[in-house]
Amino acid sequence: MPKKTLGLVLLLMLVPGCSKRNAESKSAANSPPPKPPAVHAEKRAALPWEFKASRYSDSARWQNGINRRQRSQFLYTIAKDQPTPFLPGCRLEFAAAGAATVLSVFRQEGPAHASIFVTVDLELDPERDGHPNPVRMTGFSLQAVNYSKQGLWDRGISLREPGLFLVLVDRKAAVPFAAGDRLRFAAAGEAAIVKVARQEGADRFLRVFVTVDRPLDPLGDGHPHPIRLEF
Repeated sequence: MPKKTLGLVLLLMLVPGCSKRNAESKSAANSPPPKPPAVHAEKRAALPWEFKASRYSDSARWQNGINRRQRSQFLYTIAKDQPTPFLPGCRLEFAAAGAATVLSVFRQEGPAHASIFVTVDLELDPERDGHPNPVRMTGFSLQAVNYSKQGLWDRGISLREPGLFLVLVDRKAAVPFAAGDRLRFAAAGEAAIVKVARQEGADRFLRVFVTVDRPLDPLGDGHPHPIRLEF
């Protein structure tokens, strides 16, 4: 991305839209989820199993794609039509800093590319973790949506269909689940994904319905307990 264009992007940074996005997420979680789609043909988008932070550097803030003022943040650039490959809860392995969990993701559209600002739970070293050092994606840790409705849903777990749970994913993000993947639940333990389907609503979130091959316990497996996906 040209430095001039990226410079304009960086002026828009993360803070102003955070409260709005949080409110949208809460609204989506509280709205009644639709019934699971009849066709279950969802495929996981291509994810960057190994990647590098952007090579972007400037004289003030960025060095090798690492934010020097907020060392827990790195920059990743993708084509404009590609889905965002990171979600909060994504687990990464950096060359020097080691294992980290993604805390927040912000996408800024440019004329031809999208800039993805990713904040993790530890500080990064611009020389040893930034471009061209490799970063590996090792898995996800997500939660079922915090939604309950008497007789139908409890903490994001279906009371009508055994093994069905619901998560919310940003509309522009890659859906990390695919049939055949194995998940680990807090109470139910390991289970295999049987089918995955997504449904778009009027808000900015996808409702992703995931069915596994064993029953789930709303108290032990539902929100806020983690659901881990290992690669």
